[in-house]
Amino acid sequence: MSFSDITGHDHNIDILRRSIEKGRLHHAYIFSGPEGVGKRLTVLSLAKALNCLERTGDFCGHCSSCKKIEGGNHPDVRIVEPDGQLIKIDQIRELQKDLQFRPFEGKKRVFIIDEADRMGLPAANSLLKTLEEPPRDSIIILITSNFHSILPTIISRCQRLNFSSLPVSDVEKMLIEKKGLDSATGHIIAAISEGSIGRALGEDEGSILEEREKVFTGFTGLKGRKMADIFKQAEVLAKDDDLEGALKALKVLYRDMAVLKGGGDVIINNDMVSRIGKEADNMSMETILNSFDSITETEGMVRRNINKQLALEVLMMRLAQ
Repeated sequence: MSFSDITGHDHNIDILRRSIEKGRLHHAYIFSGPEGVGKRLTVLSLAKALNCLERTGDFCGHCSSCKKIEGGNHPDVRIVEPDGQLIKIDQIRELQKDLQFRPFEGKKRVFIIDEADRMGLPAANSLLKTLEEPPRDSIIILITSNFHSILPTIISRCQRLNFSSLPVSDVEKMLIEKKGLDSATGHIIAAISEGSIGRALGEDEGSILEEREKVFTGFTGLKGRKMADIFKQAEVLAKDDDLEGALKALKVLYRDMAVLKGGGDVIINNDMVSRIGKEADNMSMETILNSFDSITETEGMVRRNINKQLALEVLMMRLAQ
């Protein structure tokens, strides 16, 4: 594997490759964008390229350095992740201690802070000093799917590379090639995943389709239900480990309703066209579009770690009207 095998982020890869070749890498980066689109893969690929024993400006994937980075046991590549709900100040202080050392066996030390938006304020403030004057033989990379939750003072000290969702057609192609799915199923899974190849490849297609069915029956049957029942269902849904995935599936369903309501026939959930059509027949286009906006708003609230149950209660009350 090499940089050329990373799908959908050619511009960012070109920036990194040119920076390596010219010896002009920034001391700190923020890789931002939706979950599962390839940010972490690109970070680890950069770490390999900086320490590869066989290539310059790229990586071979099979030398001892590349294999150690892939296996998570290279002494010069360290990943900091949330301890519970937050990245804590002690974790940043430990990182700062490690930064004092020169590379042990590689050419460059790479420090990766994953889910950087979940740094507690003390941890974030502590990191600021390090970002101002990092060692010359080290690079710090923050990964986030919630860019606007990072302190502006941290953002100002880093170079940002934004990673967009992959085109549905690219995700569909990879699902067909890597998982052997038929085109119809691959298209549905790719669309529900909204360009997140990590989600599309990381989960069993059966579980994604099962989640879609649960979402359809749960959210389209809200009208006429008692408020207590709606709140109880919201409580259950709030505990879903993949709530964001469920909301993505719901959004795609409402997208299909809007298409059918407008007289179109190019829908994503082709296997549910009659059921979706019946739901669309009972709503105005304004209601469908307002519901779509409410789902999108709820997605944002969940992503920002706002009270999930409360966000779902508000959404479900709106959909029940």
